[in-house]
Amino acid sequence: MARLALGCALLCVAAMGDARPVRAEAANALGPELVLEPGQARAAQRLVGGPGAELAPGWRLEQAEALPDRVVLRLRGPEGTVAVDVLAPDAEGTDLVRTARGALRAPPEAPPALVEALRAALEGAGPTLRWRRLVSASDPRAARAAAEALRARLQERLSAATRPGQAAGAARDTLDDGAQLTPSAGPPEPGALSRWLSQAAPDAPVPCPPRGACWAEQILRDLEAGRLNPSRVALAADEPRVLARAARLAAGTGHPELATAWLAQALMSPQDDAEARAQAAAFGWSAGASSAAGAAGEEATVSAEPAAPKALPWLVLAALALAAAALLAWRTGRTVERLALALGLMLAVAMAMWLPHRGPPEPPPPTPADGWLALGRGAERCQPSPPALTSRLWQVVVRCADGSAVVRLDGGASGASGAASPASDALHAAVTPLGGAAEPSAEVERWVARVLRDARSQGLTLAPAPPSAAAAEPTMAARIASHRPLERAALLLAGPVCVLAGVCALALVLLALRSLTRLGRADRRAGLALAGAATVALLTHALAPSRLVMVYDGYQQTQALLAMEPLRYGAGTNWLYAPWLMAWPDHAAVQLANRVYGLLGLVALWALATRLWPHRPRRTALLAWLTATAPLLWRDHASESILVAPTAMLLLGALGVAAASRRVFPLLLAAPCLATAALSRPEFGPVALILAALVLAARRPRWGTPAAQPSAPAAPPARSSTPPWRAWASALLALGAGLALLPPHLAITRRVVDWLVATHALPGLDGLAARALHDAVTLGGLHVVLFVGPPLLALFLLTSLLTGRDAWLAAGLMLLALCWTALTRVDLPEVSIPRVHAPAWLLFALVGALGADWLWEASARLGSPRTRAGVRGALAAAWLVLAALTAARLYRPTNADAEEALIRATVDALPEGYVCLATLSDTDPPAPGKTPRSFPFYLLAERHPRPTLTGLAEVDPTSPICRDGSFALLGMRCYMALREDATAGPPPPGAPMVEGCEAFRRRFPLTPVVAVEAPNRGDAGFALYPSGPTLPIGLYRIR
Repeated sequence: MARLALGCALLCVAAMGDARPVRAEAANALGPELVLEPGQARAAQRLVGGPGAELAPGWRLEQAEALPDRVVLRLRGPEGTVAVDVLAPDAEGTDLVRTARGALRAPPEAPPALVEALRAALEGAGPTLRWRRLVSASDPRAARAAAEALRARLQERLSAATRPGQAAGAARDTLDDGAQLTPSAGPPEPGALSRWLSQAAPDAPVPCPPRGACWAEQILRDLEAGRLNPSRVALAADEPRVLARAARLAAGTGHPELATAWLAQALMSPQDDAEARAQAAAFGWSAGASSAAGAAGEEATVSAEPAAPKALPWLVLAALALAAAALLAWRTGRTVERLALALGLMLAVAMAMWLPHRGPPEPPPPTPADGWLALGRGAERCQPSPPALTSRLWQVVVRCADGSAVVRLDGGASGASGAASPASDALHAAVTPLGGAAEPSAEVERWVARVLRDARSQGLTLAPAPPSAAAAEPTMAARIASHRPLERAALLLAGPVCVLAGVCALALVLLALRSLTRLGRADRRAGLALAGAATVALLTHALAPSRLVMVYDGYQQTQALLAMEPLRYGAGTNWLYAPWLMAWPDHAAVQLANRVYGLLGLVALWALATRLWPHRPRRTALLAWLTATAPLLWRDHASESILVAPTAMLLLGALGVAAASRRVFPLLLAAPCLATAALSRPEFGPVALILAALVLAARRPRWGTPAAQPSAPAAPPARSSTPPWRAWASALLALGAGLALLPPHLAITRRVVDWLVATHALPGLDGLAARALHDAVTLGGLHVVLFVGPPLLALFLLTSLLTGRDAWLAAGLMLLALCWTALTRVDLPEVSIPRVHAPAWLLFALVGALGADWLWEASARLGSPRTRAGVRGALAAAWLVLAALTAARLYRPTNADAEEALIRATVDALPEGYVCLATLSDTDPPAPGKTPRSFPFYLLAERHPRPTLTGLAEVDPTSPICRDGSFALLGMRCYMALREDATAGPPPPGAPMVEGCEAFRRRFPLTPVVAVEAPNRGDAGFALYPSGPTLPIGLYRIR
């Protein structure tokens, strides 16, 4: 019943995300005494003619903005942009040009001809504005008393002065209130969400209304995912528990001033909250806050993630072990290999010293000024929440008799130099109505105007915000330091390892090329076949069309890579793709990197085959053709998948292990590559260990024995021998270096997986082994072989078991690939199988090369050369035909292609200057659920000034930040409504848009800039789209 009641109470809160910001500014005088009546925005826009009207030669009206105490006319002409104020006709002032419909106040730079034209326009016919005189109804003594009460509440909760009986009683009242919430048609009771959180289970779903955006669910999801969204936190001014969690996140992500403001706001809330007290103690503000909250009978600990493991000690241990291994095996390494390992170790140490091992500083204790605490208090009909106060903003939620709103005061924007000094007359106000209202209520407008007047009369000032164009991009070290401890530990662990692996990988690539070159010299026919396959691979990797295959998740993934946010399972991928994205902030950079990594992975795989079967060069040639003509790899290596780079590292590491049959030094180069793969995905760790063990067993290392016999043409010449004990000790130390990274990596992975399970992003771990075993036994992992890659590979896998003494290796590699695919299929939709199982398919192809070689040899016993050629030609033709059929399926056009083309066209079509771009976001109804709504804003990051990106429900075309144009992108995601179960029914007929896009189209007149009637390609794995044959999408200018 409590959850149902809270759901009803949050029904109105859901509309908060749909509120339209209303920009308000105050006059230079101490007033205002005269303010506009509500609902006069349209009259203000037609006051001197509509936008675009020419008022004087060369001067046109760009925008007319209605503010509480005046109308601002923004005009553009030959001398730039000028803002002229229109005040009430009887407004006070000596520098005013009075007319029948208003008093003009022009800046000194306004040309006299323009001022005269405006005066004439106001004297002529046109709409007349309605003004009212403010009557102050606030009591200064009541305001001071309210401020003293807020300060006393803050001090009491930062001390141990609360008696246990009082605290326990307050906690019991809080819990009782949480169980006795009642439905309400108006705004929910302040603190309703915090009271529900105090008694709900950690994974309990937030009770939300069945339709519309759910603000409570959105803000809690943001906090759980580590996303800081101040505009949503502003709606929680009456929710101390939510504010406490937001403060913890702000402190951990490098925003100490915001953390102080939000936690102080939580501590000043009328509702006492144990988590807020405990968070204050965690910040070191009060030693007694935790004990006082604990005495209240509620859990006093902060519900933060556990302390992250320390990465530096384990890195030092791994580096020492690898350095000792290198010293023991130094004589067995080639010059290039020695230089690579030494240089890599030095770079890894330098990176470990450069990376920030400490997080941002703790937030300072709050010291709010009495004037700011008293501001807006003492009014009978309006009750503000405790304020969130920083050096740049003052923000409250005010609840008046006729409406509510979020009110924010700031110091405006500084000039281009950023050297503007704060002044009380520079205060700006922004008002966001709540409850779905389009404009602030009359009581709220009067309250805001009174707040501005009181702030100016008291000389209260806020620092101006720096200009957006002057804001410098944070460095990589700053980005890492701004993350939460667990994410920072993952990046600190993976960074030095990836740097070392990158240098070692270069040496292993040279080793692979040397092995393939030696094979071509030893067997001319195999060499020619290998050269032909390499040419095909180069052409396909260069010419294959780039595809986004992650159903719009690639945008969010690229944004996370740019921000150095570890992607779910491991931070290795962040470092593997970071250099590419630093040079080119675009998801196309990930696709370009994958083309390079994909080619390197194929070279490593072919060289691995030469090492495993040095006497059978035909197997390497067959493997090269199997992989070069696989459309699965063409698409995967030109997509935004972040598995291509770890796969290349895995294969290079396996090559290093295979090359260490007589020289142990390549094993030392392989260890960092295998570790990097393991730090990128959890399943890559066990796969790397098992693959290395299989390769070692197949190669049977004979360290310290005489040189290899010349009968093995692909084997490298032996280096100076070293005693066997030193070689084995070096190998064990290399293994120990990798295992030293295991404890922190397992701790990080376990906590990430626990979070994914708790947020239902992964199925529960109970029964995971049983599900994976069932999938392996039923051969579900062969889906990628039978339905994605050319299915003829299944025949090659069967015949590989007939290869005699190599059958055990074929069986082992095949079982490893089956378990790999089975483990990753437990939560995998069919649309993601080509991307996630492409690495395992390479192991299937390695085994298939053995089976293809067996069939080649078997065909030699068929009699005539023509028969043999016919059988071999039929197999090759069947492979190519099946590959063409799978290519047609893999490259089938999707709706995501149309969305990507529209986004690229939007980037080209948006004009320079201060423009706003609105698109469907998480704040728009309906709740996104599992439908991603990320927009690749990084494509616009290099513009100055940057466009402002908003949700459809948040756009305000009259805002000054949109003075050069407001645009809306209505793309394919306006039609995405997930039908997740069988009860959802068939696709809706026609082309109905989701609620947020449809409401936006009804609200604003739109002019097409880029309009496309895109063919509806249907669903690609998820039931999302309607059934209409075409879906209109485009970029529109908001009129």
